[in-house]
Amino acid sequence: MLQVELKKILFHHKGLLLLLIALAAYAVFCVGSGCDSSYVIDRNEDIYLTYMERWQGEITEEKAQEMEAEYAEAT
Repeated sequence: MLQVELKKILFHHKGLLLLLIALAAYAVFCVGSGCDSSYVIDRNEDIYLTYMERWQGEITEEKAQEMEAEYAEAT
């Protein structure tokens, strides 16, 4: 009975099938693009190292507020 209902959903509702195909294509694109954080860090290593030196060590309330302010400014 469940197989019949799944068949109805997949074949009679072409929008859902197209959505599943689009999601699968997007997943393949994300995996295949190879763009991850290490790629971004490698391209901007000097900026990354500046942030690492600025906020190295134990996280204090002051550092957390600075990070939040910087994030809010960037977004």
